[in-house]
Amino acid sequence: MRIKAMSLVSSGLLAGVALAACGKTGVVNAEPAAISSSRPHAAASMASNSGPGGNGGTALCTVDDLSGGTKPDDGGGAAGHEGRFVIVTNMSGSACALKGFPTVAFSADSEGTLVGSAFERMQSDTPEKIVIQPDKDAYISVLLADTGAEGDDCEPTHVEGYSIQLSGSDHKLIVKDMQTACSAEGKGVGQIGPFIQGTPE
Repeated sequence: MRIKAMSLVSSGLLAGVALAACGKTGVVNAEPAAISSSRPHAAASMASNSGPGGNGGTALCTVDDLSGGTKPDDGGGAAGHEGRFVIVTNMSGSACALKGFPTVAFSADSEGTLVGSAFERMQSDTPEKIVIQPDKDAYISVLLADTGAEGDDCEPTHVEGYSIQLSGSDHKLIVKDMQTACSAEGKGVGQIGPFIQGTPE
């Protein structure tokens, strides 16, 4: 399994998630008022330019193709939840495709050590395959549970951010967004939507 972690640096516009190929680490805080950004120096995977599985013959994106970041979703919270966007940018030289829901969980560190339960999918959203051109974006909506409302059974712990696995891959993209999360299974479980093309406002 390859893990890619990236550091995030605050910016007023879009930016990057923390990604790192196996053996490389780097992490960053997501600023609450801006999108965090970072761009990896690793070359994009050749498989992303030639492999099958995307839209109309477009290869699926890999973690080597993507940079990304986080941004508050000020209007997307729900009762007992805080809204957040995770945004990815295609840093490769070719279009690549994303499909459906990624698998998301809290990560204790830049190595992808999982904490608590994997996030649940928002069933109200319909997943689609999307194609992102070079330097263009896609994003997922995230709802973070209020750990304080979970009581003592929550077993709160510090986490570095999120572990994200793209559909059809076991490689991890680590997005740093330091916070407190429930380590107990089934407590404080977040929710995610599918990938959507574009940049959230």
